Amino acid sequence: MRSIAAALTLVALAVGCRRAPAPAPVADFKPAADVKPAAKVDVAAPAKPAPGGGGLIAGVKRKVETAELRNALKQIGFAYTSFFEERRRTPNDLAELAPFYESNAKLSRYITEGDIVVAFKVPATGNGMANVPLAYEPGPDFTGGRLVATYGGVVEMMPEAEFQAMKNRK
Repeated sequence: MRSIAAALTLVALAVGCRRAPAPAPVADFKPAADVKPAAKVDVAAPAKPAPGGGGLIAGVKRKVETAELRNALKQIGFAYTSFFEERRRTPNDLAELAPFYESNAKLSRYITEGDIVVAFKVPATGNGMANVPLAYEPGPDFTGGRLVATYGGVVEMMPEAEFQAMKNRK
């Protein structure tokens, strides 16, 4: 019985102990003639959303941008409101408004680089500054909406047609 078990063990070891063939050296690798190298991609360049929505990544990126812009617009809206309450008129330019948002460099950059448009020298309407777009995105996003700040720092996503109607009210 012991001899049978020993024989089976030796056979199993002999069969199972074969070495796998060594892989071919890297230097011997030659790509097929019909394979072309991949195009170079500039990872520093911003991605351009595809027409009609831009896909999942553009949607996620837009949500982050929307949160940042909403916060910036709210701060600018509060500053604009504080300016109006104190001086009973709207600011003439960025230099007048900046002290009311503590000259925050990021907010100033959003305005000077055109990421946010601030309506300076806005005449008050019959009901004060209510329903007047004070600061907003320069254009609608891929959904046709635009973030708009109104009196009191209220920020809302507004359809383009509604924004244009609000902007053109006298």
